[in-house]
Amino acid sequence: MQVVLRSSYDSFVELTNLVDTLNKKCHLSSDIYANIVVSLTEAVKNAIEHGNKLDENRTVLIDYTATPKYLEFQVSDAGEGFSEEKVPNPTKPENIEKEGGRGVFLMKKLASQCEYNEKGNAVRLRFDL
Repeated sequence: MQVVLRSSYDSFVELTNLVDTLNKKCHLSSDIYANIVVSLTEAVKNAIEHGNKLDENRTVLIDYTATPKYLEFQVSDAGEGFSEEKVPNPTKPENIEKEGGRGVFLMKKLASQCEYNEKGNAVRLRFDL
């Protein structure tokens, strides 16, 4: 299935509705539900801000699959991508007090699997149920 979001912070309402619908369908534990909410929020926020540069004429695509064993999401933007290796580690002392830069770290910690495509404009998040 696919959900198309405008590159606007208003789209987070649709994102919340998607996760709530999947929660009802899949009977997610509170931990998995929270991990999905945080991870997808970070992925969509990064897509809107960094990928699509807050251009409301661009969209963020969320493709998802729900099975009895896992939920998988791919969040894609229309941007030029980035290199995951160039993202500073937020746990290093020089980065601890910085306001941003934790989204990729959080997604990697909260999802069962977190992988970027080669271009760096799509992230696949898998949550084992």
